[in-house]
Amino acid sequence: MRNNIKDAAVDLITRRGYHAVTFREIAEAVKTTRANLHYHFGNKDKMIEEVLADYTAATTEFYRATFTAPQPSLRNKMRSIKDFLEGRYKHFNPTGLTSDPWSLSARLRSDWEVLSPEMKTLLRNFSAENEIFVRIGVALAVNSGELREDTPQEKVALLLLNNILYAANLTRDTQSFDRLTELWEATLDAIEGAYGTRLEEEEAHAASPSAPKTKKTRQKIEQQS
Repeated sequence: MRNNIKDAAVDLITRRGYHAVTFREIAEAVKTTRANLHYHFGNKDKMIEEVLADYTAATTEFYRATFTAPQPSLRNKMRSIKDFLEGRYKHFNPTGLTSDPWSLSARLRSDWEVLSPEMKTLLRNFSAENEIFVRIGVALAVNSGELREDTPQEKVALLLLNNILYAANLTRDTQSFDRLTELWEATLDAIEGAYGTRLEEEEAHAASPSAPKTKKTRQKIEQQS
């Protein structure tokens, strides 16, 4: 029952926000009583705090596992994040052509002034922790030779983080997830165009077999020898 209540709360609060959802509506959604909700959670704020804690923990763990993995490439890691978020979007926008809210964290941020101190702390920590994991993902791309050693890692991480943090805003404004996908791919194209090593390798190979090699090419040669 407790998990059913929290699932209903996530769905209703994501759709309608903090103000509009009542204990009565949540109770009706799971076919129980308001007294039962009070028994399990005490009050509305305590319930939302627990729901938000579960939500941010699950999301952060997915980001951690994705960005800290040695493989795949940074682009494919971002695509995994995109697929994860698109699953949430489609739950609330099954036709793919609507702009209904789909992110609990983004929905609650829009009600920031009425959130409890605990909710605000959870949201701040959520953003801070995910920024760390994005930075790790960028650093791994540099260490592997996917991006050049002179890549401005902080700036690249900020670009990618903002694509993630404001994903819900873009889908709301464009009424489609496709536009978000285009933005992410364009951002990665720009990053790879400016700091990627693959183009350098291709140009060096075309120019001369004795042309200077990038870090990634040198590593491959060393491994082969």
